[in-house]
Amino acid sequence: MHVWGFGWNAGRLDRDGMIDVFNQSRINLNLSNCVSWDLRYLASSPKAIKDTLTASRRKDPKTREMVKARHFEINACGGFQLSYYVEGLERHYQIGEEIALYGSIEDIVDKVRYYLKHEDEREAIAQRGYERTLRDHSMEKRFVDLFKAIGIKIER
Repeated sequence: MHVWGFGWNAGRLDRDGMIDVFNQSRINLNLSNCVSWDLRYLASSPKAIKDTLTASRRKDPKTREMVKARHFEINACGGFQLSYYVEGLERHYQIGEEIALYGSIEDIVDKVRYYLKHEDEREAIAQRGYERTLRDHSMEKRFVDLFKAIGIKIER
């Protein structure tokens, strides 16, 4: 297993390295990088409560989950993604069909074991997520939809 990013020994990957990792990994874990108000998280340890309250007092933007670019980037590279749930994710991907989710640390372990054993299912989810991203989530598609919404017709 390899880990990259801010604060990790290997540091951050460049764009090409990120694309290679997303595409070649059997499972890409999309882990939350924020503190949470979820009671399960808060009950997990006194540190969880302290971190959440400290971030809240600092007006830290990482006190709220949201759909992020990473959700789209992994799928755009054809990678299988096991992600945390955020409100609204189901408007972008079919849960369990185009993206897989975990609900807890224990659930991550169970789902990693499951998807490593069920290669065909894992690859089918990755393929459907890739196709959905190309069809609905490209920048071109987003801009065409935006212009259409404000009454500007775009010829392709």
